[in-house]
Amino acid sequence: MFFQLLLVYILILPGPQCDATCGGDNNATAGCGNHCGNSCSDYNALVKLCVTKCDYNSCDCKPGYVYNNGLGYCIYPDDC
Repeated sequence: MFFQLLLVYILILPGPQCDATCGGDNNATAGCGNHCGNSCSDYNALVKLCVTKCDYNSCDCKPGYVYNNGLGYCIYPDDC
């Protein structure tokens, strides 16, 4: 019974809190931060190979923006 209660306790613990400021990037929002298929290097690729993962305390670009790895923030795709 103890282990069942411990498992329930672990499952309902809140996860790490996301940094909602995203480093001051107004074009980003708190999310998983993998940018797969949503970065300057691959947003228009026909085939996208991605590892599905979620990094805590990360950010994703808002719709209409892509991540620029060199700059470290989200920009319009035309600006890549």
